[in-house]
Amino acid sequence: GGWSGAWNARARLFENGRVTPAGEISATRTAPQSTLTLSVNLFSHADGSDRTRRFETFEGTPLAFEAERVQQSFYDIPPSLAWRRDFEAGHALRVDARVWTWRYAEMRTGEVFDGAGAFETLETGRSETTAYGGEATVDYDHVLGEVWNLKLTGLQRLDFDDGEDVFEDFDVLGTFDGRVTITDADSQGETVLRAELRRSRDDTDALTLSAEGAYNFLDGSLDIFEDDGTGPVRVDLPVSDTRVEEHRVDLAARRTWTPAPAWTLEGVLGVEFSRIAQTGDAEKEREFVYFKPEFTATWTLNERDQLRFTAERDIGQLSFGDFISSVNVRDDTSQLGNPELEPERTWRVQADFERRFSETGVVNFLVRHEWVEGVEDLVPVFTSGAGVFDTPGNLPDGWRWRVQGGFTAPLDALGVPGGELS
Repeated sequence: GGWSGAWNARARLFENGRVTPAGEISATRTAPQSTLTLSVNLFSHADGSDRTRRFETFEGTPLAFEAERVQQSFYDIPPSLAWRRDFEAGHALRVDARVWTWRYAEMRTGEVFDGAGAFETLETGRSETTAYGGEATVDYDHVLGEVWNLKLTGLQRLDFDDGEDVFEDFDVLGTFDGRVTITDADSQGETVLRAELRRSRDDTDALTLSAEGAYNFLDGSLDIFEDDGTGPVRVDLPVSDTRVEEHRVDLAARRTWTPAPAWTLEGVLGVEFSRIAQTGDAEKEREFVYFKPEFTATWTLNERDQLRFTAERDIGQLSFGDFISSVNVRDDTSQLGNPELEPERTWRVQADFERRFSETGVVNFLVRHEWVEGVEDLVPVFTSGAGVFDTPGNLPDGWRWRVQGGFTAPLDALGVPGGELS
């Protein structure tokens, strides 16, 4: 028993001459049936970059040229905790938790020239985002008998961030020519409860039953103000102040068995129930039910060769950020949130072949075909009075082919012990 610890400290020197610290300190306490680890990390950087952009017509005629310099700074401090307690009969409880706070800042200057090379505009920008949050996971393993095991998992995550971006333009005489201010605030969270019951008679037969419930939310607001020198004026952007919530339940049964020494079969029957509700600038509530079967057959031909076939239905995960509008002043683009967005549904068949020719050498080939319902992409949206915007949306059904090959070869025979070529 007792405490032990470790620490390290580092410094990074960037090309712009700035130096930032980084490091970690941790302490671990061990007892006969438990272990506790506490740690704190520090990560930071202060990088910079220069880039140029040219704008031309399709025929190659120069339209504009921009020279841009960016300076960035970032720090992240995430303390964490890990605790494990072992009980008699193989039971175990684990708790992992961490919190974080970080800040990102950016300063930007850009000089814009016309197609003939004459100076037109000086553009400046400054951005700052601060965030904090926390996450905790609890796992409990319980042995129910010789062949049955129960695992319970709970997860809670909360994240909050606020940001402000200010962009200003000045003409060739240095006179103020306009300002755009963007403020945004987001809060999001995830709550998950999962139960998994597993039966394992031997290495050739296993059955897993699982049930998972989840609640996710994103509450976001975005405000835009333009100022031509007479005072800030609010710009209306659809779906810029909204809240999205999802309730989801996943049920699944998975069986893995080996009917013969050369064959392993795995089958899954799963179903997902979900409800997505959006309030605020957009009001929408939808319910979905998706079946998710999967089957995999693995044939080990000999000690070197293995062939695997998979057929499954996959349901894509929606990004809550696609439900809320966003803007990119630097590239003069806006993207509207889409409360009608649905996840991609994919039927996939795949064949894999693998051949080993040494302890570490391997050659593999993969062929995959997918039938996709509701392909996700950007689609145009026409709004009354606000113009045309891009928004994440669903295209008609489509399909995809993928053929892939790879290899890993040891280089010992070429005089490079332990080396590999991939």
